[in-house]
Amino acid sequence: MTDRLDIRVGLIVALLIILAGLFVFAGTIDPAPSDRDYPGSAELLEGTSQYLGDRVVVSGTVTAVDPVTIEAEPVAGETLVFAVSNTARTPAIGDQIIVYGTLRAENRIHAIEQVHREPWERQYMYVVSFVGCLWVLARLITGWRFDPGTWSFVPRPQSLWSRGER
Repeated sequence: MTDRLDIRVGLIVALLIILAGLFVFAGTIDPAPSDRDYPGSAELLEGTSQYLGDRVVVSGTVTAVDPVTIEAEPVAGETLVFAVSNTARTPAIGDQIIVYGTLRAENRIHAIEQVHREPWERQYMYVVSFVGCLWVLARLITGWRFDPGTWSFVPRPQSLWSRGER
C-alpha cells in the first residue's frame, strides 16, 4: 500500500513542478504583437500632439452624452477628458467604455470600435462566480468524501442530500 502512496505523492509533486513551469513559460509569452500595441491613456497623459492621426485605445467613465465624453484616469489623481464621435450606441452617464479609434484633435477621438459596460456588470460577474463556487463546493461535500488511507477523494455510498429521503 505504501508503494502506491509513494507513486501518488510523486505524481502530485511532478504535476506541481510541471504546473509551475507552465506558469513561468506563460509569463514569457508576449500578449500581443507590437503592431497592435496602440497608445493608451498613460501615453496620452504625456501629450496628445505626437499621436494626432494615430489609433489609440482609451477607457474611462462616461461624463456626458452629447457629445459622448469620457474621463480616463491613467494615473491616480490625474484625469484626461476625451470627446468621442461616431459611437455605435449612446451610453449613459456613469457607464464604463473602452474606445478604440483615431485621435483627430486634442482630446477628440473618432471611434472605430467601442466596448460598453454597464456599472452593474462587474458586481454581477462576481456574484454569479461566487454562487457557482458555492454550488461546486456543496456538490463536492455532499457527493464525495476524503479517504485518508488512500489519500484520495472517493464517492459517498449515498449522497448527504438523499439520506433524508428514505
